[in-house]
Amino acid sequence: MARRTRDLKEKIKKSRPSLRRVYGENLDVFVQFVLLTQTILHAFLYPIVGLAVGWVMKLSGYRYLTAENFFRFLRHPLVIISGLILIAAALFAELVWLGGVICLVHQSALGIHMDLLQTIAFSLRQAMKATRRKQRWILLFLAPSVLFIHAVRLFTAFRTFISESTWRRWMFRDRWVICLMIAAVLVLLVIFARWWYVTAAWETEASSVRAAHRYSVTTSGPVPWKRIFWSLMYQLVLLLVYAVVIVLLTVLISWIGRLAGQDGARISSAAATVQAGWFMIMDAVSGPWIFTWITDSYERRRRGEEDSWPEAHRLPVPDRETQAHPTTSGQIWLQRIMILGAGMVLAGYTVLSNQGRFQLRIEGLRTMQITAHRGASMQKPENTMAAFYEAAEQGADWIELDVHESADGQIFVMHDPNFYRTTGVDANVWEMNWSEIAKLDAGSSYSKDYAGEKIPLLSEVLEFAKERGLRLNIELKPTGHEKALVKSVLDLIETYEFEDQCIITSQAYKAVEEVRSLSETVRTAYVSGMAYGAISRMSAADAFSVQSVSISRSLVRNLHNRGIEVFAWTVDSRKNINRCINLGVDNIITNNVPLAIRCVNESRSGGLVAALLRILEAF
Repeated sequence: MARRTRDLKEKIKKSRPSLRRVYGENLDVFVQFVLLTQTILHAFLYPIVGLAVGWVMKLSGYRYLTAENFFRFLRHPLVIISGLILIAAALFAELVWLGGVICLVHQSALGIHMDLLQTIAFSLRQAMKATRRKQRWILLFLAPSVLFIHAVRLFTAFRTFISESTWRRWMFRDRWVICLMIAAVLVLLVIFARWWYVTAAWETEASSVRAAHRYSVTTSGPVPWKRIFWSLMYQLVLLLVYAVVIVLLTVLISWIGRLAGQDGARISSAAATVQAGWFMIMDAVSGPWIFTWITDSYERRRRGEEDSWPEAHRLPVPDRETQAHPTTSGQIWLQRIMILGAGMVLAGYTVLSNQGRFQLRIEGLRTMQITAHRGASMQKPENTMAAFYEAAEQGADWIELDVHESADGQIFVMHDPNFYRTTGVDANVWEMNWSEIAKLDAGSSYSKDYAGEKIPLLSEVLEFAKERGLRLNIELKPTGHEKALVKSVLDLIETYEFEDQCIITSQAYKAVEEVRSLSETVRTAYVSGMAYGAISRMSAADAFSVQSVSISRSLVRNLHNRGIEVFAWTVDSRKNINRCINLGVDNIITNNVPLAIRCVNESRSGGLVAALLRILEAF
């Protein structure tokens, strides 16, 4: 028994693809090629696909994709045609980078040393074969491999279109849906296992797609259970490695963050960013690794069948002189610059993507943003520059502020129509000139530490926001005494070229209508304490800012279906913040920015990281 176990271990060890054994001197080229191609895929092609989808949405008349209209959107003729083109382009891109891996394994088996530029040229040359009429079928045979390799990423994307309630219903009531999914996965695995060698054979020696398919099916048998089993084990091992590393990294980040005195929001943000980066690494590694495994198996099988490789079937290789001196010093530096640039771009893309950039506006994706209500009003005097600076330091995406017009026509920041609550002076906002307002103390009523804090002009806040890259939610507070409140605010926004970085809101719908009549570029929102009836008919509003207790799932769904965003105010507790996240609102207006950021980061990073952070916080 012991001998049989030892023989089995030895057999597994020999069959397992060691990267050093498979690639030999080409191992460094393999690493460089994978890094470069994955950078192009993630940091360039994926955003281009996002732009293409946005363009198709615009042409097909969809301003907003939601879980409710997504499948209707897919049935549009333009979407079907564009989708087929995008799928073909995506498969071609996958063929390029998988072809490079297969070429490297094949050339390493022949003892030929490659460099990065040669590998890129080889992979492009082989992929271009797929543009020929009879060779295009390779894209069809490649599809199951791509689905298998990116199974976790595709499942994650699929889940973004399924509400939590629908998913739970499938899990506990309509279990036939889950059974259907499992059956589809099993069918995909059988197809993938039978087409195991198609891509490798086509890339290296098969004269046609039909010949490659015939060879793969012949070696597979009716149902290749062994390959199916090891394919499942492969995905399970990937998931296990992913989960273990996430646990270790989350513990480490939490420990370092606590030692450095960082708050929970920054720790959760760092954990979410690291998780996104690790997910990208796992997704990038899975494809090259499994095709290394498949191609190595194919190479050993073919060498076992034939004493030597037929010269006519070899890939085109450099002549011996080129092999002896594969690269010049200029080429070496070019390769180094390409790899360094790729690494920097990929790292930057990971961070920005985790902050909600490069993502489609689709309900369910965790893209909601955080607005600091009157600035960081829990830590500093509301609607003051101190509160706005603090909100920026806390990481708010937006700052919400209120504006009034003084007796002499200046636009300043103040919530109440009377100065008494925040300054102690019993006077109405329309009764004082700016020279008098500028002398008021807006900080002492909050704390003696902020004595002398002044009321700011809107122009000061616009200048500050432009420097910091912040967006402003400017709420108009008409009193009936103003002369040109709306026009003055719009003139300031135009002066500072801030049209794309702000939204003008008001509880007075007439003010919203006036903004729309004077400007077609500045976005507007109607602020309401309740949202019942056909509020979407208020056509002057691009968005609705609704008190959180009045927001329901049906309200969010109906507004999103009309391309209208939903802002929730004022949300300060963890329970209410998480409720708004689950409802899919677009913007959370809060007095507690760090807590809101933390909750959004936890929702973006998934249940594992969120649970770990809560456990560590408890300890």
